Amino acid sequence: MDNDQLLRNILLTGTPRETETFFIAHRSDVNACRALAVACRFCGLEYVRTLAENGAVFDASDVYYWLALLDFTEEQREAYCTYEEDECIEVELTHNDDTTRVFRPLPLEQRMEIVRYLGENSERIHFDTGELLYFSVLCNNREMRLTEVAIPSSVKEIGENFFCECAKLRSVKLPAGIKRIGNNAFSQCYSLKELIIPEGTEEIGDKAFSRCKSLTVVIPASVKTIGSDIFLESYNVTVIVEPNSFAEKYCKEKKFRSDMPNESAEKG
Repeated sequence: MDNDQLLRNILLTGTPRETETFFIAHRSDVNACRALAVACRFCGLEYVRTLAENGAVFDASDVYYWLALLDFTEEQREAYCTYEEDECIEVELTHNDDTTRVFRPLPLEQRMEIVRYLGENSERIHFDTGELLYFSVLCNNREMRLTEVAIPSSVKEIGENFFCECAKLRSVKLPAGIKRIGNNAFSQCYSLKELIIPEGTEEIGDKAFSRCKSLTVVIPASVKTIGSDIFLESYNVTVIVEPNSFAEKYCKEKKFRSDMPNESAEKG
């Protein structure tokens, strides 16, 4: 058994002090990132803090699904996990007497407590709240259960396909720091009725709001780049723009009817 397996076993069955002692002794030859992910999903805040305060950081994006706030369905496991018995779903330990103990993810409240701690220490731990949000949405996406979300202020980009096919999504609050909305970011969000893009956003990607229904989008004057077909196959769309802005010019070129702030809405 290598040191990574030993550390995992100590995390699952030992105390935070035992975890600290082993991690400090073998820090140079264990996968600290994966150990931190195990602690986040199965062990609790005290174990996470023990590792983080002794130098463990997130340095690989593929562990973020371990933190996703919802459990995977069978379909999601098949689609997103790297092997059939993926340890982010459950871990089995077989003892010397051949008895087996199964570990499953912590309750949602405890995982949220851990996420808050990681967010507060994001710079030191190299924790990317945007990356976590992506995988959290990914976990929702198959059953399309996500209905509302407030994006953390640390997120600077709504990535490609971020909310694509979240058919029940009704409300999204974007923070002031958003710079870009990626391709297909809100495609097929049939229940989304309004999206206020904050001032400071600079770019909207291709087909960002394609196949939406009865959507009102507020586009600020700071947006200087808009991709192709952002409302492809959408209908009953309202676009609210600032006068003489790039967005107003775009709407005129594409023959979208647009409104100014505080004016009565016209549908396009």
